[in-house]
Amino acid sequence: MTLRRFSMLGSAVALLAACGGDPTPPENGGIVTADLQFIRPAPDARPLVSSEVSFWAKKGEDSEGRLYRAPGTSETDDFVRLRVRKESLLARPDGTLFATGDSVLITLKVIDPENLMVEMSPSGLTFNPTRPAELKFEFNEADDDLNRDGTVNGDDNTLKTSLQIWKRESASEPWTPIVGTLKIEFEEIEANLLSFTTYAIAYRSRR
Repeated sequence: MTLRRFSMLGSAVALLAACGGDPTPPENGGIVTADLQFIRPAPDARPLVSSEVSFWAKKGEDSEGRLYRAPGTSETDDFVRLRVRKESLLARPDGTLFATGDSVLITLKVIDPENLMVEMSPSGLTFNPTRPAELKFEFNEADDDLNRDGTVNGDDNTLKTSLQIWKRESASEPWTPIVGTLKIEFEEIEANLLSFTTYAIAYRSRR
């Protein structure tokens, strides 16, 4: 069963803070994987058409890449969408600046289908801070049982308001949240990106 629209929440839009309370982060900052609860696909979620997509982004042109669910006929079928505006590309991984007409191949890849983690590359690519790349996740086909206790109830509805986009530089590094906009009535979350790494939607669990 897909995630239900929460009419009781109306058109709530939450700006996500980049910090929070307990649990205590590790010494080098961020939150360890064990202290996060990631969204996962609903049992009857439509499969992704592909777990990986690549597209060319060119300085001076708008472009976008999408990971979407079957049948994939419209934007409402998106799982992840990345938009790169014509002014977004700033520098290549080696630090050289993009000139108008220069292009780069960008790849979006689901590296953990259970926890819906998406890796974006090339690592080291940077975007213009005044016109960053635009990331959007849609979670309308995630499991309603966010706390995985076997029951869908008000606790899960409350937890939904705590969802954030988290990033991790490598498998050995902690996770840190990024500032974004949570639109519960549309079951989507958006954020601006200045660089690439691995991203996922999660909330902080309390122990």
